Amino acid sequence: MLNTCAERIETEYNFRMSELEEFWETEGDLSDYGILLEYMALGSYPGQKEPYFRYQISKGTIHDEWRFFCDPKLTPLKIEYVLMDSGEFDAAKKEITGEDFELLKNFFAFIDNMGEVKRALNEKH
Repeated sequence: MLNTCAERIETEYNFRMSELEEFWETEGDLSDYGILLEYMALGSYPGQKEPYFRYQISKGTIHDEWRFFCDPKLTPLKIEYVLMDSGEFDAAKKEITGEDFELLKNFFAFIDNMGEVKRALNEKH
């Protein structure tokens, strides 16, 4: 049995990528994928090193999110998948590259075109 986030991250990441690919291929409604987009301004929590947008995929004790680190024109330069277990105070992250990066970059542009990025910036934490 996989217990830590580090042990589970590849399996969870592959599942989330297959969900996103299906969403993208079927041109799903944004309400069918994930929960919300938030802007995490620098200083949102202790030890935060840079601002980013977090797209929360799930909630609960074990939850996950995409993190988009953008340039001033809001183009993602780095994207991470983060898996967290708040019950165990455990987390693991994976930097996204290659084709997966391009898919997620396009997903971010999609949510930006829907006005979600501007909304998140106006409601920053």
